Amino acid sequence: MPALVHALPNLENLSLKNNQISDIKVLGSIAPEDSSAGFGCLRELLLEGNPLREEALVAGNLDAYTSELARRFPTLSALDGIALQPTAAPKPVAPAKMTPLGSGLKKPAAFPLAMKPGLADESQEVVATFLTKFFALFDSDRSALAQVYLPTSTFSMTTNSKIPHRSWNSKSVQSLPNQGKLRWAPYFDTSRNLRAAGANSIASVEDEVNAALHVGPEKIINMISTLPSTSHPLTEPGRFIVDAMQQPNVLSDGSPTLLVTVHGELLEEPGKGKRSFDRTWILAPAPAGSVAQGNGWPCVILTENWVVRNYTEPKAWAEDAIQVIQHPSAASAQVPAAPVPALSPEQHAMVNQLQAATKLNATFSLQCLAESEWSLERALSNFAAVSSQIPPEAFVAS
Repeated sequence: MPALVHALPNLENLSLKNNQISDIKVLGSIAPEDSSAGFGCLRELLLEGNPLREEALVAGNLDAYTSELARRFPTLSALDGIALQPTAAPKPVAPAKMTPLGSGLKKPAAFPLAMKPGLADESQEVVATFLTKFFALFDSDRSALAQVYLPTSTFSMTTNSKIPHRSWNSKSVQSLPNQGKLRWAPYFDTSRNLRAAGANSIASVEDEVNAALHVGPEKIINMISTLPSTSHPLTEPGRFIVDAMQQPNVLSDGSPTLLVTVHGELLEEPGKGKRSFDRTWILAPAPAGSVAQGNGWPCVILTENWVVRNYTEPKAWAEDAIQVIQHPSAASAQVPAAPVPALSPEQHAMVNQLQAATKLNATFSLQCLAESEWSLERALSNFAAVSSQIPPEAFVAS
C-alpha cells in the first residue's frame, strides 16, 4: 500500500471493503500517525467486509475499533459510511488550494431561488393510494408486491454512502443513536452504480450492470427480499416529499403513464438506524381484470429505481429552508456579463470575483452580492448552501 500513497498522496476517499484485513497494523503504511508517508488528507475510509471490522462488530467493540482508526487517521470524518465526531485537536493538514465555500453564515441570508413544495397534478389521489399500499407492503410483506409488477417490469437499486456536507456540519447524523448499527454491505452487493462497479473492462462493467437490472416479478421480489427489513414513517407526511406528473400518450393504446418520485426516510430494522432514499417509478393504469386491479392497485409498475443513501433531515425541503429574493426571468438571466454603471469600482471587482468563483452570470452575481450586503464571504457562503438547487439559467453558458 505505500505505492498507493506515493501515487495518490492527496486521496480523500478510500474503500478497502471485502478484503482480508484482520490486523490494524496492516494499515500502518498508510496511516499518518504511523508513517510520514500516510494519507494526510483522508476523509472517508471503508473497511466493511474485513475481519478487522466484522470481528469488532460481533464482539461489540465497534467503539474501540472506531476510536483507534480515528486516532491513526486524524483527518477522517467518516468510517464505514458513519460520520465521526470531530476530535478536540485535529492534526494540522496542508492548506487547501481554496477556502471551502460555506464557512461563513450558518444560514444563507437570501438567494434568487424559492423552495417549492411537492408537485402533483390531478393524479394526486391515485398516487396517494399507490404509495400507501406500496410502502405498507414493502415494510410488512414484500412478496405480496409481486402483483404490482408486470413480466416486463424492471427494478434497479443504487447506493450513495457519501455523507452530505450540510448534514455533517449540522451534526444531525452524529446525534442519532443507532447509526452505528447500519451496514452498507447488503446494498453494495446489489447496487447498479456504474462508478462503483469495480470491474476491469468495459465488457465486465456491462455484465455487472445488466446483472443488477432485475426484470419481472419473480426476480424483483427475490432481489428486494435479500435487503434489510424497513419501516417507513407513513404517519408523518412531513418526512417525505412527492413529485408526480402524467405523461400522456406514452403507451401503445394512448394511455398515459405516471412519473412519480419520492424523497424520504426509513428505519432499517431491527437496529432502528435511519437512512434517506430517493425512489422513482414509471406507472401505468392497472389492466382491467388483472390481479393488481382486483387487489385495489390503481397502477402497475413499468420501471422502478431506488437510491439508498445516508440520512439527511427532511427540513432540507421545507418551504422556509432558504430565504429568497425575486429573481429575473430566464430570458433576462441570459443577458451576457457586462459592467453595471451604478456600481463602484470595488463593487465591480466583487462581482467579477464572485463570477470567477461560482460561474454565475452577472445578473445573479449582482443580486447575490446585494442580498449579502456586499460581503463577498457571505455571498460565497450563500452560494455554497444552495448551489445544487440553482437553475441552469443562472450560470454563464459554457
